[in-house]
Amino acid sequence: MSRRNDDGNDPCSLGEGKVIRDSGKAILFKPHDDKEFWVPSSVVHDDSSVWDDDENSEGELIVKQWWAEKEQRY
Repeated sequence: MSRRNDDGNDPCSLGEGKVIRDSGKAILFKPHDDKEFWVPSSVVHDDSSVWDDDENSEGELIVKQWWAEKEQRY
């Protein structure tokens, strides 16, 4: 586990995958090696390459560390 700053906004990679759907408030993400799950748009980190307001975009999903810990995604 990487060190966490005071606000919990450190980047945390959830791996490579594809955006299946974008509701505007959340994305449905399908990792290459796991089942799909919803991720609130507000926790997608700026360093993420998978989400550019586009469904079907592929790449690495990076979220804020506090959310990944809360959802037990890493």
